[in-house]
Amino acid sequence: INEPFTKSSGEWKHTPAVYWPLEARMDMLAYSSATPFPAEDIIFGQPNNAERMIIAVGNDRIHDDILYGAKWNSTKPDEGATPMSMKHTQAQIVFQINKDPGTYENCVLNRIVLKNIYLEGDLIIENNYGAPDHRWSFRRFIAKDVIMDDTAGIYGTDLYNFVTTISMLIPEQEMKAIEFHYTVDGESKITTKELPHQNWLGGNKYVYAITIKKQRIIDGHEYVDLGLRKNGNKILFASMNVGANNIEEDGDYFAWGENTKRYTSISGNIISGNTFNINNAPYHTGSSATTNWTKYIPTSKTSYWGGSDNPDNKLTLELSDDIAAIQWGGRWRMPERTEVEFLTSTNVTRQWTNNWNSTGVAGLLVIGKNEFSYNTLFLPASGYINNTSRANKGTFGAYWTSSLRENTPQSAWQIFVSQSNQTINSNNRYSGLTIRPVITIPQ
Repeated sequence: INEPFTKSSGEWKHTPAVYWPLEARMDMLAYSSATPFPAEDIIFGQPNNAERMIIAVGNDRIHDDILYGAKWNSTKPDEGATPMSMKHTQAQIVFQINKDPGTYENCVLNRIVLKNIYLEGDLIIENNYGAPDHRWSFRRFIAKDVIMDDTAGIYGTDLYNFVTTISMLIPEQEMKAIEFHYTVDGESKITTKELPHQNWLGGNKYVYAITIKKQRIIDGHEYVDLGLRKNGNKILFASMNVGANNIEEDGDYFAWGENTKRYTSISGNIISGNTFNINNAPYHTGSSATTNWTKYIPTSKTSYWGGSDNPDNKLTLELSDDIAAIQWGGRWRMPERTEVEFLTSTNVTRQWTNNWNSTGVAGLLVIGKNEFSYNTLFLPASGYINNTSRANKGTFGAYWTSSLRENTPQSAWQIFVSQSNQTINSNNRYSGLTIRPVITIPQ
């Protein structure tokens, strides 16, 4: 009848009452739209062998809130009327797709694949930069992939920053995933978004965020370019620590100059394995921090030397003692002091966070400037290890450089980051710190 109902005492009522012919067959649907539409904009349709009907209201379909009721073969014979029990039938599924502006010059969408889906509904592509919208209606009554590609007008859609919205009836089975096929700088790529909801509920909205971002991989590891240049080369920072599998993880802790991990596990803040103290320092014997070093001592500090002949005057870790080079291989290595000074300079912007990327991990976010302003480096506040205890995790981060502190060679330079202070200072060579590798690439 396409007429409004009013709610009174918890019931929706139509005045005057509507009576149906006795034993009439009917399908009852209702909608509540964000904007009123004239009757001619209401579209009814019934899929073959389906037990419910499809309704689309006007052209603004993503704002529809559609309800459906049970299907009756007949009205009550004694009254010619029947009560209605309505429920939401559509869930709104929104995919917010963003291209990292610092990633690609050219990025276009070629195909969308809805994996293993059983549904009826609409797919709407909205481009935020003025390009024409793309809209499809589709029906699928068996679990199957639904493919939208160049035949549906999607091919070549600019993937700078747009939102994909899927308005759909309740799937009978879970939708496994959605795939976005796109071309970046002439190379074909696929990004897959696994969907956590096995079944969406009618009347609800579900939003999934997806960022199309180029994986910057060199010699097997992802890098971040913050703009550091040195002697005609690019100095690129690793996106995560040695021993970490994700950006927010601490990774492993090492004494300066050791070439293997010395402990077996960390439970809470207690380590199991060899302790981090002067008695276990690499290239050292005895319990005095100012004597008996057998490697990495300046010639001017003979009292520290415990090896044969004269001090070796080695002021930077050799690759055989560089844990980043040992574990990662290729051209990766620990940074020098002058390289991490860049992270504390005015060439970058620094922000402390207590909840990086909604992971609950605290640390320092370093952001490039100018053409590197889309590139970010996260340094978790991993604390440090002394003896068998990890301290100050979540409060500060301490990361080794490969540079010895010459005037006190029982120590080496580190980059220290906390909420109130980001600086270069030193730590005892036997302390357990985390490692953020760098790689040198010709410009």
